[in-house]
This record gives sequence, structure tokens and C-alpha cells, in this order.
Amino acid sequence: MWTFFRKAPQKHIIDRGRVFCQLRGRDVEADLCAGCRWIVEVREDGAPPYLTCQPGSGLLLVPDPAPQSGPE
Repeated sequence: MWTFFRKAPQKHIIDRGRVFCQLRGRDVEADLCAGCRWIVEVREDGAPPYLTCQPGSGLLLVPDPAPQSGPE
């Protein structure tokens, strides 16, 4: 019964090693998805390759390697 209220899984196309991250709200390297518990499926052999996320299914936070601009 609780699955009725869960958000539907969403497919995100992997383009040149990057994919849209629902958590961060921007494109990230697809390798970052390996540590996220939202991942349900990764299809690299498909045309186009994609991964499937299940928002709200738990989360393991991983460091974001985005460069930080600091005072110079």
C-alpha cells in the first residue's frame, strides 16, 4: 500500500559520461551515481544508455567534486 505514494522511477539519459542528478539539480559525472541509493537500474548497453532513479528511496550522500571558487 505504501508504494502507492512513492514517486515513479525516472529515466535519465547518459550523455558523454554525464547525467542529470535529481538530488543536485544539475548534470554530474555518471560515476557519482554509484554511491546514491536512489539508483534502481543502469543500462549502458541500451541506445541511448540511461540510468533509472527512484527519488526518496533512501540516500547515501557522496562528496560533490564540483570546483569551489574561493577568494583569490
